[in-house]
Amino acid sequence: MEENRSRTQYVGTFIFVCAVLLFSAWIEQSFLFAFVWGGILTITTFPLFNRLVGRGMGRGVAAGLIAAAIFALLAVPMIAMAVRAGLEIPSLMAWGRSALHDGIPVSPQINEIPRIGPRLAGLWQRYLSEPDELRHWTGVASRMVATGDGRELPHRLMEMTETFIIATLSVYFYLHAS
Repeated sequence: MEENRSRTQYVGTFIFVCAVLLFSAWIEQSFLFAFVWGGILTITTFPLFNRLVGRGMGRGVAAGLIAAAIFALLAVPMIAMAVRAGLEIPSLMAWGRSALHDGIPVSPQINEIPRIGPRLAGLWQRYLSEPDELRHWTGVASRMVATGDGRELPHRLMEMTETFIIATLSVYFYLHAS
C-alpha cells in the first residue's frame, strides 16, 4: 500500500511539475527570445568574466560590470541616434511642408542609374514633383499608417526595449550563477 502511494505521489508530482513548466513557458514565451539573446551574450562574454574573477573581482561585481558594459555599448548609440533624430524633426517638417507646396524636384543622379534611370526620373516627375499628386499620395500613406502598422510602432518599440533590457539583465544573472 505504502509503495503504491509513493509511486502515485511521484507520478502526480511529475505531471504537476511538467504542467507548471509548460504553463510557465506559455506565459513567458514573449521573454524567451530575450533569454536566448542573454544566453548568447553570456557565452561570448564568459572568457572576460573568468578573467575578471581570476584577477580577484567578485562574481557579482564582474557580472554587473559586463552587463553594464553591454548595455552601454548597445544602448548609448541608440539613444544618441534617437536624440539626433528628434532634433531633426523641425527641419524635416519644414522640408515636408515645402515639398507639399512645391513638389520634390528630380535628383540629377536618378538619370545616371543604368537601365532604369530615365523611367525612374519620369515616375519621380509624375508622382513626386507635382504637388497635387504628392499631396494625394501622402494622404494615402498617412491613412495607411493611421489605420495599420503605424499604430503598432510604439508597441514594437517598447517590445524591443523590453527584450533588450531583459537580455541584459539575464546576462548578469547567468554570469553570476555560473
